[in-house]
Amino acid sequence: RHIGELEQALGVTLFRRGRRGYELTEAGSTLFERGKAVSEQASAFSLLALGSVEAIEGTVRIAASEVVAAYVLPGMMARLGIEEPGIEVEIVASNQVENLLRRDADIAIRMVKPAQNELVARKVCDIALCACAAISY
Repeated sequence: RHIGELEQALGVTLFRRGRRGYELTEAGSTLFERGKAVSEQASAFSLLALGSVEAIEGTVRIAASEVVAAYVLPGMMARLGIEEPGIEVEIVASNQVENLLRRDADIAIRMVKPAQNELVARKVCDIALCACAAISY
């Protein structure tokens, strides 16, 4: 109901209903990105008005494939522990792709792009892979 009221007030369709639920239209994506930028600016303004940057603390649940959890995350988590000691990290090592929109995890580190358009994806590193087999194979 609120979405319909917002779309009517703006005179634009923000969402379309798909098989996987609601999906942002192009206008919805544009408005979302602009709103996110405004929100970030408002947060920065608030911190500036307070005169200091508060420490970041809390628990973050990170979902990662078993390979990433075993070989990539340990170094990243060691650096994070030094830079942000107030953050507690909970790692879920699984080869299943968790649904971030359902809050199965706060952050997912995957070797595939997300299927959900509502998610923001960033490349964080390159991983070298090697295929090995016996000569007799």
